[in-house]
Amino acid sequence: MAEKRNTSIQLLRICACAMVFIVHFGQRVGFSGVLKNFTDFGQFGVQLFFLISGFLAYKTFFENPNTNIWKYYKKRMVAILPLYYLVIIYYFISENVLNCFVDVIPADQLGIGWLRYVFLLNGFINSETYFWSNLGITWTIPVFMFFYLIAPWILRKVKSIISACSIWFLVFVTTQIINVFYTCTIISNLHVFFLGAVIYVFLHEKREKIAFIFLLLASICMIILGEFKNAYTFIFACLILSLNSIDNICLPKWLQNLVDTIDKYSYTLYLTHGVVFCSVIDRLNALGVSKILIAILAVLGTVVATWLVGKYIEKPIQKFLKNIL
Repeated sequence: MAEKRNTSIQLLRICACAMVFIVHFGQRVGFSGVLKNFTDFGQFGVQLFFLISGFLAYKTFFENPNTNIWKYYKKRMVAILPLYYLVIIYYFISENVLNCFVDVIPADQLGIGWLRYVFLLNGFINSETYFWSNLGITWTIPVFMFFYLIAPWILRKVKSIISACSIWFLVFVTTQIINVFYTCTIISNLHVFFLGAVIYVFLHEKREKIAFIFLLLASICMIILGEFKNAYTFIFACLILSLNSIDNICLPKWLQNLVDTIDKYSYTLYLTHGVVFCSVIDRLNALGVSKILIAILAVLGTVVATWLVGKYIEKPIQKFLKNIL
């Protein structure tokens, strides 16, 4: 049975994707001043992605408590990993063959090399170089996959607002303590997913007002403490709560079709724009190409590459994997 469309989540996911795009776009075009501050804010779009993922993960297990865990794993892997590994394969070829006379691959101090990306180890094991930690803007993929790995075993234990908040608080405190001694992207962001689950529970129990008060107070506390990343996380949680409190968002048919299409390719754009930016735009910047031309190529290149990769590579591979799995 097809899943019921959630226009609120679609709009938020598109917003998160746009935020991630504009922060990387602003870095390449070289914005400054107020415009730079605006595009830099886009970095927090990742937090919105994590919240949405936690919200939808809990929704899956709440509405279908007998969901088979292994089928859930396969669905998540088919949705995320094919394009991710295509990106890694592209970089492996381009960095080792196509660009071997242009760039020098930095040494991995631990000697793990490409196995970092094959086994998603860059989410746990830090590296001083961008190459071995976030090649092609892929650092979030290990974070997503680790959450999806543990989600079924934890979210099934959430039966009430108290249990949801307790689990989130335990994860939040534990990860903050661990961060004092060892910081890695998975530990730093794990609590955000569980906050997404908390939002869903409050919505289902129709306790939105209590949730708003808690989230607003938490965001104010984080701002006072200078923890702006966590502050924006709570603010985004309020946004998800607000939009999903509306019974039904009705858009004109043409606009809903546009939203459906953009949302369908949002993950494709998320990873593809990293390849376009890091593999093409950064090269052009190094050659001193005009910033105006850089901006045009960044947008057009991302749109065209997203459509081609999504329609002719990613979607066919996903369809094939769904059939055999």
